[in-house]
Amino acid sequence: MSPLRRVAPLFPLVLLAGLAFVVAAAPARARETERFVNAREVAATERARDFLLDVPFFLKGEPHPPVARTLSTLEVERTSSGALRSDATACEAAFLDALRILQEKARAAGGDALVDVVSITRGVEYESASAVRCVAGAVVVHVGLRAKVTVRGEPATSGSEGSETTPDE
Repeated sequence: MSPLRRVAPLFPLVLLAGLAFVVAAAPARARETERFVNAREVAATERARDFLLDVPFFLKGEPHPPVARTLSTLEVERTSSGALRSDATACEAAFLDALRILQEKARAAGGDALVDVVSITRGVEYESASAVRCVAGAVVVHVGLRAKVTVRGEPATSGSEGSETTPDE
């Protein structure tokens, strides 16, 4: 019996196995749904009040108190499990985690406020005076934030330390 005749009955099986391998090796298209979280609404929840620090945050475009000094700019990206939670709930949790980390870092740097907070999730910058961007996948959600760490107060003017001014009459 020729070698070709011995292999011929296996040809359909080999072809099917090869096709299955090609299909399995094709890149899977993962779900990435863009969601937006209302930062003020989430920060006003009881969970947020118990979780966040007393370092106020102001989204870019939101009015904020005068800034005496800007200490640094910080970035943080957090992921949160989306398993057994809605996209909205998971996005809110990731936002609060990211904000808490920014607050901890701001406090450690000597800052007392976060201003010009913008969303930088998955390399895409999103500016809003009310919302941050979240990307929800099949298993995890991502929220990234960038903020300026500041000290609140009136900016110091050069040459005014130690001198008092009186109004002219």
